[in-house]
Amino acid sequence: LCLGIGEARQWLPHYPIDLFPYPQEASVTVLPAHYMPFAVGKISACLLVFWVTAFFGALLGNQLRFREESLRRVAEDIQASEQRLQAVVNSMGAALMLWSRDLRLVWCNQMAREWFRLEEAGGAVPCRPASDSETVRAACRECAPVAALNSGLPTVIERPHPLSSNGGRMIRIQAFPIRNSQGDVAQVLELVQDITDEKAMQAQILHSEKMA
Repeated sequence: LCLGIGEARQWLPHYPIDLFPYPQEASVTVLPAHYMPFAVGKISACLLVFWVTAFFGALLGNQLRFREESLRRVAEDIQASEQRLQAVVNSMGAALMLWSRDLRLVWCNQMAREWFRLEEAGGAVPCRPASDSETVRAACRECAPVAALNSGLPTVIERPHPLSSNGGRMIRIQAFPIRNSQGDVAQVLELVQDITDEKAMQAQILHSEKMA
């Protein structure tokens, strides 16, 4: 608009552009900037294009902000649900471990890390701590996750705790196979509970019955 007014007032020199037609009037070339219908049409078209661009740009920006806000709320809800689930799992008083088919640790709760000194390391952790003790070797021979993988059925094993730091404690190990969409066992969920007090209570009841 400023350039057109400047050329029409002859304040600025004219630079021809082949894209614009040059109308002829009585064998005289009329410059586009001096031809008012042409200048007004071009300016109106530019203003219309700018307005349409600004309108759709603002509309698209509002939609993006709305979607971003929706995704943020969904992410916050998922994070809150995950935290609640993690709190429930950690407070249940049992160790939970998820194993892949090749017996690599996929996930475990805080209780499992404390009982078995495991670390979540992207599935690169061996299934049991390395040890030469007969207790650990026996535990590996009677591995509930292995039995669940081989049979495809839930497995329950009761035995002494395999780590010396928890010697004298009895645990119940339950392994549940998890199947994929093809029906094959892909993972195993291992639930470990301390049943020392339960066994002591059972022994006390049995002793009382015998005495009676």
